[in-house]
Amino acid sequence: MKLADLHCDTPLEMYKRGCTLYNDTLHISLTHTAQWEAYIQCAAIWSDRRLHAEEAYDVFLRAARDFREKAGSMLCTSGKNLPQAGTAFILCVEDARILCGDMDRLFKLYLEGVRILTLVWKGHTPLGGAWDTDEGLTPFGRSVVEACFALGMIPDVSHGSWNLCRDVLKMAEKAGRPVIATHSNAYAITHNSRNITDAVFRRIAKSGGVTGISLCPTHLTAGASCTSDDVLRHMEHYISAAGEDAICLGCDFDGIDETPSDLYNISCMEAFYDQAVRRLGSSAADKIFFTNAFRFLRENL
Repeated sequence: MKLADLHCDTPLEMYKRGCTLYNDTLHISLTHTAQWEAYIQCAAIWSDRRLHAEEAYDVFLRAARDFREKAGSMLCTSGKNLPQAGTAFILCVEDARILCGDMDRLFKLYLEGVRILTLVWKGHTPLGGAWDTDEGLTPFGRSVVEACFALGMIPDVSHGSWNLCRDVLKMAEKAGRPVIATHSNAYAITHNSRNITDAVFRRIAKSGGVTGISLCPTHLTAGASCTSDDVLRHMEHYISAAGEDAICLGCDFDGIDETPSDLYNISCMEAFYDQAVRRLGSSAADKIFFTNAFRFLRENL
């Protein structure tokens, strides 16, 4: 089994629970992946909206230190060092409001090992508007995106308003840099404003970026129940919209309260891969579960 996943919130959950990467109370536990040929996980520290941005920044620093100690040599900061076998983690930040309007903090995040930056999470922020607004990038947000391009940090438009997504994509196209949506499903399938339009998805793909499909039930279906079949519907739609080379997984494990009923933790992903092979074919399944994300990270970190 080879799996590359663009988004989880496991580092913060580990820090809050005081546990390790081998704790089976988490969605992600290395006890379930030890026999896999390759496992690459982009792992985010989320900015809890119940905290002031300064408090959330302090939590980030403590959680990042905790994660570096527990991940050890599995933590990767360069695409050149990304292994084709074994386990690797890439540190991310979800919600750049922890910058508190201070550009120097972006460089601090880079030095802490952060390589993917989800710009917003909810509401109006110093960088711009999230999915529940129609606000685009602020001047500070534009400066952050420009600095990300210069540093080699990947800006993530997941959680962004559609106007923010378009602003970031326009900047990326001008700079010749890729954009990523680590955990964003198809609005055409489920009309939830957290999802992205086909137009945004195609522009991400054209930029050289990739989009990860999350397992958040409310983003997958408007129905009362949710299963892996709903995830496959989003995969099929993205394939029809722009081909199979820009689609990945962005499961959001340890960041969502519920999952599809048959994808309750990472141990379910082997059976899900087999299901995807039957439904999509082995070539598409291999790309979505590993190859696309591995290629993107290898080329752009």
